[in-house]
Amino acid sequence: MIGPRLPFAEHPCTRHACTACCWDTTLSLLEEDIVRLELAGHRDFTVADDRGYLRLRTVDGHCVFLSGGACSVYPIRPDGCRTYPLVYYEEEDQVDFDTWCPHWREFAVRPGVVLRVLRSIWLDDRQALWRRRRTRVAG
Repeated sequence: MIGPRLPFAEHPCTRHACTACCWDTTLSLLEEDIVRLELAGHRDFTVADDRGYLRLRTVDGHCVFLSGGACSVYPIRPDGCRTYPLVYYEEEDQVDFDTWCPHWREFAVRPGVVLRVLRSIWLDDRQALWRRRRTRVAG
């Protein structure tokens, strides 16, 4: 289904007060996500993996920004949160809905969001490669 961008109150996550995607997350963060969150005063929300990817830190199994059953950084949330439940499936080399999301059928596919997911994957891979190279040079 292709559709328009939904107002905040009509967004499936908001309508259902759902935070399912905030649990057990391994969300990669782009440099632009980190800068945006740091400019807002947030610190200590990243964790690096062994391949150079910066991931969103979790606390007690949930996103560090989940507070009181809601996202405490919703207006400036990371790009991966903005585009979810659309995700990139590396094995199939395609963008599709994450059916783990309990409300994925209520989302509309917007071509701009698909391109945004692909852009995020491309940037994330390039940034991780740069971090690995920088670590090798420094080490």
